[in-house]
Amino acid sequence: MRKKWKVILILLFMLPMVVFFNGCSCDGFNPDDDGLNSYPVMFYTNSGDNGSFNYETKIVKHGYTVSRPKDPVKAGYNFAGWYKDKECTITWKFDEDRIYEPTTIYAHWLPINIDH
Repeated sequence: MRKKWKVILILLFMLPMVVFFNGCSCDGFNPDDDGLNSYPVMFYTNSGDNGSFNYETKIVKHGYTVSRPKDPVKAGYNFAGWYKDKECTITWKFDEDRIYEPTTIYAHWLPINIDH
């Protein structure tokens, strides 16, 4: 009878571990129900003290497009769009560009010219 209880306790202990480790993947991202990975997409405003500020982060399935966030605001500047690179030379196309890995998208700013 004791042996039976030991087996039951061992199984009860191992079941949550099996469920937990089954949901993890080796690359650090959990697969969704359809087996695809999801990745963080970080939108940086390029306006913080160190030159960047994480405005928003979205989680997007592998191969999907990311939705456009609300336009950020920066005093003295006009928002000029989202870009693939920190130098803001390659425009991010929300209806075309797809996510295949963790991705950072950068805001581009143009100074407001005030004529006196």
